[in-house]
Amino acid sequence: MPPLGFVSSPSSWTCLINLFLVFFLAFNSAAPSAAEAASTSSSTTQPSRATATIASGTNGNKDIGCYNETITLSGTGSGTRALYGGINEVLPGEMTVGKCLAFCKGGHGEGVSVYWAGLFEKRECWCATQLFSLSSKVPDAECNLVCDGDKIQICGGDLKISIFDLNGVVSSCCC
Repeated sequence: MPPLGFVSSPSSWTCLINLFLVFFLAFNSAAPSAAEAASTSSSTTQPSRATATIASGTNGNKDIGCYNETITLSGTGSGTRALYGGINEVLPGEMTVGKCLAFCKGGHGEGVSVYWAGLFEKRECWCATQLFSLSSKVPDAECNLVCDGDKIQICGGDLKISIFDLNGVVSSCCC
């Protein structure tokens, strides 16, 4: 049994999140936020939010969106992460959504059967058995950092993590 405060599979509220996500994406403006506008004025050129995308899942993987990372929230113990109980990999200059999903699905001899994959800070991949209940869905626009290995994919945001359901148990439509 998972520790109190964790869920090991998506709950019924996930359907409401999916409906919100469809509404949000359908009516979201392509205009960059103030933070994105400020980042484009730096010497490093990055694609705008309008050109970078959250990769859609394949092979039973479902993109469930952008969530807050919980390591800085009070009440999380010793820095408990949004994705808890698994393995991680950091690939500076190389991380892509596909590499992260493959890494999590592969298990790498750890004997861990993970349910979730998440991309964080452009280069970190987190594979987990549990999604921490204090991590909540945030607007997808808050996951705005392009992947180190593919400048048209999104790999999280500032204390935000792009999460995928590896088992495809999240309903894709209508609850």
